[in-house]
Amino acid sequence: MNLRLFAAALALCALPILAAGIPEVQRYLDPALDAASAPVAGAALTVGHATFTFKEGHAALIRAGGEPAGIFFKGKGTLQYLSEDPSEWPVMAYNLDKHSKVRPVRTDKGMTFTMEFTEALVWTRNQALPGLAGGGGPDLSADFTANRAWFHPRGEKGPGMLLARAGLDHPKTTVVEASLRNADEAARYLFSENQLERLESVWPEKMVGLAMLPGAILSEQCIGWSRKAPLPPTWALVDVDLDLATTDNRNATLKTRQTFMATEGGQRVMHLDLESEKFHMPQGLAGVEVRRVNLASVKDEAGHDLPFEHRDNELLVLLPAAPQPFVPFKIAFEINGPFLIPHGGDAYWELGVEPWFPQPGLAGMDYTVHARAKVPKAFTLLMAGDTVKRSDEDGCNVIETRFDKPVCFYVIAAGKYTTKEETRNGRTVRIAGYNGLGASSDTLIKLAFEVIGYYETILGPYPFKEFNIVQRNELGHGQAPPGYMFITEEAFKPISDTVNRLYASAWINQGFAHEIAHQWWGTKVKMWSFEDQWITESFAEYCSGLAILHMKGKGQDQFDVLKARWKERAGIATKVSPIALANRLRPRDADQDDQRFRQDLIYFKGAHVLATLHKELGDAAFFKFLRLYVNNLEWKVSRTSDIADFLKYVTKKDYTKFLDDCYWGTQMP
Repeated sequence: MNLRLFAAALALCALPILAAGIPEVQRYLDPALDAASAPVAGAALTVGHATFTFKEGHAALIRAGGEPAGIFFKGKGTLQYLSEDPSEWPVMAYNLDKHSKVRPVRTDKGMTFTMEFTEALVWTRNQALPGLAGGGGPDLSADFTANRAWFHPRGEKGPGMLLARAGLDHPKTTVVEASLRNADEAARYLFSENQLERLESVWPEKMVGLAMLPGAILSEQCIGWSRKAPLPPTWALVDVDLDLATTDNRNATLKTRQTFMATEGGQRVMHLDLESEKFHMPQGLAGVEVRRVNLASVKDEAGHDLPFEHRDNELLVLLPAAPQPFVPFKIAFEINGPFLIPHGGDAYWELGVEPWFPQPGLAGMDYTVHARAKVPKAFTLLMAGDTVKRSDEDGCNVIETRFDKPVCFYVIAAGKYTTKEETRNGRTVRIAGYNGLGASSDTLIKLAFEVIGYYETILGPYPFKEFNIVQRNELGHGQAPPGYMFITEEAFKPISDTVNRLYASAWINQGFAHEIAHQWWGTKVKMWSFEDQWITESFAEYCSGLAILHMKGKGQDQFDVLKARWKERAGIATKVSPIALANRLRPRDADQDDQRFRQDLIYFKGAHVLATLHKELGDAAFFKFLRLYVNNLEWKVSRTSDIADFLKYVTKKDYTKFLDDCYWGTQMP
């Protein structure tokens, strides 16, 4: 279908609709509980791998918009849940050990979790509930309100967005969401037919003065698909045109025109991520200021308002009709509010890898960018992308940039930076130091060119014309979105004091090379989901080791030290999780060694896997594998299963079992 005709049809359909929220969501925001409860004894609800047994107590019907939407139970009950996925059993056992008194039990069917509960709030759609007959029981309204407040301590509205999506796009789909607790612990359960089934342990916590309810995923089982062949994204973001303006580096207006495509038919409700709040901590952990992000409008290409709901970092947009699959359409968003957050008490802000403009899930983020930003003259503006134009307007700095190749995680930063840049062979490396550059700025520029040059020999051309290296006023980490590197103070001032020297000597050259490698691993080749994060982190980590090996001096010795460290840390962490599920690990704050397990797996065990493959394949075949992988999947989203395909092409050997054992499983290579 012609894009203009499609846009016109969309506009015509939109004419009678006003952007007054989505009624299907609104009905869930203030649910009511029947005043009289009914006695319940021995009733059971079975859905997916979970069985809720309501042994004895009382229950009342929950109504949303006057219609039955679930039950609230108070008394004695039991949840029994079965995981049939062996890959998640180690992390399930680990998270329970850290955050629960419940211990899983292995049976011939799988791993079983059993929890007693005294309260259960069960939301349902297309799921039969235990019958409530007789009435005459106590009014549970106060308990119902207290339960909702406990599970949503910051005023979150619960499962309304999820249930509304199901009702509008898949009216016959079964959805169940339950929150359960007793005196000692609490859990959340979700069943979404044809998608997934999840069990999560949760606990109340205060974080810098805010009431929070962090959680640890115990189980997440696929329904009708597998982790090795994940579901495609429902929505794909393919182009972003954005305009950001601020007069005070606090309040800003952001206007975007974004091009999307549906990947399947019949979908009217777009589910996107968009921050609804930002947190400012000017005194560090002493306190937090919560700032609201206001989504002012959502419009179709003809300028007509579209109904939307924006809450709890989620955004639903109701389209007038389901778009045809893979036919582009545009939506315009306007966002305003005090969402430019300074770093602590410092004079700089970042719009980073968080969803600061509307975005689908990872697998659907593959977009070109045209961006324009305007900030007061006192701040230096640093934008990802190749520069189209720089200008001064009304005493403000204005920059326009573009990415003609599809990326994800577009970023902007501005602050009291001092900049220096150098151009070689048409490529510009720009360095920005906070409150000065420090003595090492020329060295960093030289190192960036050297590392980029080496990677081009093994991975192919650097993808852009410009590369920004931007200081964060803290220690010990880096981050590298497209065309960009955030890196901490010790890179800029490595000998300013003892602490900086310790950090710099420990990792700066290799860490610098790791972050530059993300321009290939994470930008040219993107990860499908966080279960595939090793595609960005392990490959960047191993290539950083190769860069160290390539450098003059003691490169071989340093590379050998790195490989030994990868193997040692991988051997410690591999017992608690496979690489694929390492993002689920939730150690306690006091578990200092355990805090490293995620990095030990996604970075270090993955790098050890690659080192093992390199040794087995030899230089020629291994570097051919890397180059083919990048060249064939550049500007695309990649899954771990792609790796086995390229290994087989290069070696004529099937590495499926090797990856099953060492990536999806906990075996060490």
